[in-house]
Order: sequence, then C-alpha cells, then structure tokens
Amino acid sequence: MSVIGDVELLRQYPVKNEVVSMGESLLLAAGRALVLKEFEENTALLRFLVGELSHKMYTLGQTTALNLLYPLENRFASYLLSLFADSGGQRVEEIRTSTLAETADLLGTSYRHLNRIVRRFVEEGIVERKKGSLSVLDQNKLVQLANGNLYE
Repeated sequence: MSVIGDVELLRQYPVKNEVVSMGESLLLAAGRALVLKEFEENTALLRFLVGELSHKMYTLGQTTALNLLYPLENRFASYLLSLFADSGGQRVEEIRTSTLAETADLLGTSYRHLNRIVRRFVEEGIVERKKGSLSVLDQNKLVQLANGNLYE
C-alpha cells in the first residue's frame, strides 16, 4: 500500500507529479476536508501518515545520496538489483519505472547516457535486451558494480 498526495495534503502544495499504475491497483480516495477532520480525532491515522512521509523522506535521501556519490553504471546496477531484492517488507515497487526515460530521470541522468550504459551492460553479458525489456543475466556482476548500495 502507498499513500499518494500526502506531501501536498497539509500545506496545500500544488500537485507536480503524475502517477501511473504499473499493475492492478485498488484506489481509495478521500476529500481533503474529510481527511483533515479525521486527523483531529484519529491519532492512529496521523501516525500512519507520519510513517509514510518518513519513508518517503528516507527513500529520497538514499536516492539523492546514491545519485550524487556514484557513477551511473553503479547506480543502474543498484537500481536493477533493488527491483529483484528481497525487500524485507520495504516497498521496492515505489521506484519501478515503465520506461528507460523514466529510469534515467530517477537515476539523475539523460536517456542517452543511460542507453549507453545499457548497451555496455549488454555487450558485457550483464543484461539482455529484448522487445523493450531488460533481463538480468549476471547478477553477480551487478552486485559487484552496486558495491552494496541499493535503492530502497
């Protein structure tokens, strides 16, 4: 489960992002006034929202640190491993993207640069590219490249 709009809710920030479901989804919607009134009386709901916001801040901090500190090949290896890792209850799905362009945005690079890295990974036998999808062929090499750093 993931909450959408929590960042914008309390301060009435304008919505700047679009959300696209990558699979089957169930959506529950509630009006702003109803949610704010419920917060006044329901501390469990408020604690839940604070937990969701904390998770988003942590994830953003981790992603930003990786994007600043490591070359793209390491970041892309980390991203691929994160998609397949035993997440131990973490929501790895939050970072799954549907296109290479979206992945490039997430990794803080251009589509062209990421495409060069993908071609190199293909040439080195790390991944295979077929009909617009990537398959991991050498997970051990990805682990080496990620150097213990995973997107969460």
